[in-house]
Amino acid sequence: MSQAHGSLKGKLSALKGAMTAACDENIFQNAVIRVNVGSKNWLTLSYVDGQESHDGHDRLFDIASKTKALIAIMVHAMVKMGTISLDSTVGEVFASTKRKVSQSVATLTIRQLLVHSAYFHLPTSLKQLAGDDIIRAILESEAETGVFAYTNNCYLLLGALLESRTGKNLQDLYTSLFSGRVCTEGLYWSRHIPAPLISKVVPTTADPKANLMPHDPTSRNLQQGYSLSGAAGVFTSAPMLAGFFKTVLWGNGGIIADESRAMLRVNAVRDFRREHGSKDPTSPEFAEFGMNMDIRGGRVHNWPTGHTGCEGLIIDELAMVAVLLTDAVRWGDESRKAVRGFFRKTVAGILIP
Repeated sequence: MSQAHGSLKGKLSALKGAMTAACDENIFQNAVIRVNVGSKNWLTLSYVDGQESHDGHDRLFDIASKTKALIAIMVHAMVKMGTISLDSTVGEVFASTKRKVSQSVATLTIRQLLVHSAYFHLPTSLKQLAGDDIIRAILESEAETGVFAYTNNCYLLLGALLESRTGKNLQDLYTSLFSGRVCTEGLYWSRHIPAPLISKVVPTTADPKANLMPHDPTSRNLQQGYSLSGAAGVFTSAPMLAGFFKTVLWGNGGIIADESRAMLRVNAVRDFRREHGSKDPTSPEFAEFGMNMDIRGGRVHNWPTGHTGCEGLIIDELAMVAVLLTDAVRWGDESRKAVRGFFRKTVAGILIP
């Protein structure tokens, strides 16, 4: 390990140069990268409006679909506590409520939802709905199983399941699960960002009305953001996120079971298309459990580093977590592709032995 640490040290200046070049090329203008190795925090670099700034480490970025990773970890923490089982069904969790649940949705298990093994035939686009109407539409829809369907829907439903089972909103549940075991300050679902911290939120688009930010409570995107809390809507800093993943995936605090930790550290999603027939989405090959982070080490060597401006890298042999947060989360496909390409080719190329 010491030899690996030594070789890493020489790569950090290269990473700094690469980040500066990415700003110059307008791949992003606001970004923070954090690299944790072993028990040490090796590097934090932040850029504000295209310039390196030590004042930007604690800025809050929209992590979009990386919210799914947090939901997956919360599920596994509750499994460790015995509150739920991976084989608990939607019908069982909602049995004590007055919600209408279709028969096909009622039989879905938490395990199936975690690996996106359900396709919901919805009567209308969820973009036309907001608030609890979204969850109602999913619960009352017809679900098709045996397919791999990467969408928000499985994780929207998981978020609703956690809230129903515990009687807590996801922010309070997150705090109660991890307080005293992991630093919980500095990670917020959009509607729970404290007013004094709003100035630290990084805009994700030039159009304020399109931002998923707590500036305008009448914004339709913000209203819908409230209901996307299981699949998106979390804001946090790169040091916070890297530290959280580090503690959960390599810590010995017993937050999640060893079996769950092994599941969470496997990621072999080959693409984001709905897939029929040839591959079983419940097999270990598809055990991504929301992490959506590149894994190096062991048998997995693919590059599904994400589809947002929030990228994650785990290197098993170094016990490393690297997280890059940028302002390109909602800029559009070309901007996200540029960030993803930078992370895959440049950042990973520098850090991976």
